[in-house]
Amino acid sequence: MRIVSNSHAVCVLPLVAALSAGAAHAAAEAPLADNIIAVEVRGDRPDHRNTPLVDVTVCNTRGKCKTVPNVMVDTGTTGLRLFRGAVADLDLEPVKDRSGNPITNWGSASYSELWGPLHRAKVRLGKVTTETAIPVQLFDLPKDGEALPQGYARVDNRKATSFRFNGVLGIGPQRHHAAGYLVGVSDSWYSRAPSRWVAQKVDRSQQLANPIAHFPAPYNNGSVITLPEVDLNSGAARVRGWLGLGIGEPTDGLFASGQRVLSHEFNDKLRFPAMLGERQVELTARTSASGLLLDLAHLGIPKHASDAGVYDAKVPTTIKLAVPHGGAYVSLARPLYVGSTVDHVAAHPRHGALPMIVAEPVRSDGPQVLGLPFYYGRTVATGLAGTVNPFAQGQAVNANPVPAAPFSGPGGVRIIDDHVDRIMSIEDDEDIEIIADDEGFELVDDKVQIFGGTAIIDDYIGRSASRAQAPAQASVPAPVDEDFIEYSTSPNGYIAYTDPNSNI
Repeated sequence: MRIVSNSHAVCVLPLVAALSAGAAHAAAEAPLADNIIAVEVRGDRPDHRNTPLVDVTVCNTRGKCKTVPNVMVDTGTTGLRLFRGAVADLDLEPVKDRSGNPITNWGSASYSELWGPLHRAKVRLGKVTTETAIPVQLFDLPKDGEALPQGYARVDNRKATSFRFNGVLGIGPQRHHAAGYLVGVSDSWYSRAPSRWVAQKVDRSQQLANPIAHFPAPYNNGSVITLPEVDLNSGAARVRGWLGLGIGEPTDGLFASGQRVLSHEFNDKLRFPAMLGERQVELTARTSASGLLLDLAHLGIPKHASDAGVYDAKVPTTIKLAVPHGGAYVSLARPLYVGSTVDHVAAHPRHGALPMIVAEPVRSDGPQVLGLPFYYGRTVATGLAGTVNPFAQGQAVNANPVPAAPFSGPGGVRIIDDHVDRIMSIEDDEDIEIIADDEGFELVDDKVQIFGGTAIIDDYIGRSASRAQAPAQASVPAPVDEDFIEYSTSPNGYIAYTDPNSNI
């Protein structure tokens, strides 16, 4: 049994999950709100194991809508991809190039290769709807004799994906899916059907779009997922968590008070550094990976006798993982686990998820992946590229703001007030005090949009696009009785997550 990921190029990783007895977690108590929707991980079907599923509503340009159930949430890809049969009666408007040719996309979604045409639709999660119709992808069941892009037949996952769920909701850090666009070309003048496909460069307005980037503020800067703790041994058929839209005030209630929040900026490959044992690695995190995809060979963890790609610890064994925090590497207070994968799956055939399944990475040259087991018992935020990271100072959630040194990095935003919280909203003008030379500040309207939709409400906002343009550090005094909170934009997005067993 090959166990690596939610993929049909290989066997699907079956997992088992359950709430720990008496476990308390924000996911179990989160209130339903306009921007917070339920996420379910359930084992009613073998191919749903360790798969986070949500309902997504899609509307055509004439206002006709349909709610599509069983759509998998993927924090590692971008764009909504749906099985056409789930929205067939909507007659969505196709996306075309300047010559009137329908644009298609061949892209990877949840480790599955999907190909199909783009259409425009408004997308709604909960009661939050994209402000405009955005490009989404529809994929069909394979047809005999159809013309496919060269090489696609070898990796065609349309049929397998449609049997598992109705689509993939890609809400990763990127705003658009930039690659893999094609248009059909007919070699016969009398035939309108394409006989071959050629690459096409398209502008962003025609690219597969991240729905979150097109939601109204304050729901357009990222997402938050919180899932309950999972018992290492028993498991359950179904667990319920929450998907929240917007990072900051709209989703504060999903974070437990007083827990440490770790935050990492993604590089241009959407990875961040970590220490796995004594070895430095690059990690990424995505909810579509059925297990932890890690290289544990140097830690002495054995493989399963019948499947060399699956780690097999006979008893639950901790995996030491250290991540950057406060200028150094700190070990996670809530560790990761590896267990007896194959035996556990066989013993719990109707269960939905397991927290201690580990397999080798899908590719030796690919990233190591924190899959869905990492999300159990945590609240995890995925910030969009170009937005402000409110966790950059490593502050506690729902705690009083702490002083931070002034910062004037690229795209930095300086906010000065006696009371500034991490949701980046200043509402009490009576407490404003300018403590630097007026040349470094600009009087603005009482509401502005900064860097991808972060709303900051105040009369005085100091902005610095680069260190060269910033006021000299000597001209910015830092008296101990003032609060300085610095936020900078994330060029590639970021991840922030709670470390539940740790107090700050």
